[in-house]
Amino acid sequence: MKALEPWKLQLADKALDSLASKEDTEGIALINNVEEWKKRLRTEPQAVLEDMSWLIFVLTDRATNTPDFLAQHEEDVDHERRV
Repeated sequence: MKALEPWKLQLADKALDSLASKEDTEGIALINNVEEWKKRLRTEPQAVLEDMSWLIFVLTDRATNTPDFLAQHEEDVDHERRV
């Protein structure tokens, strides 16, 4: 597989940095090995593509265990009770 275009790498870098800055309810970043993922995107993009379905599954699990997500869910539940 050929290298990813620069604009795709920039978008991926921003997304990875955003994930690293967000923590779950236990204070653990949604993704810890950002530099490793950035390096892999540049050196083995096909392997990253093959790992993507697994990564999405893990990130979805972690993202739904964040304080802001849980607070939003509580607001939704409260709204449903009032309706």
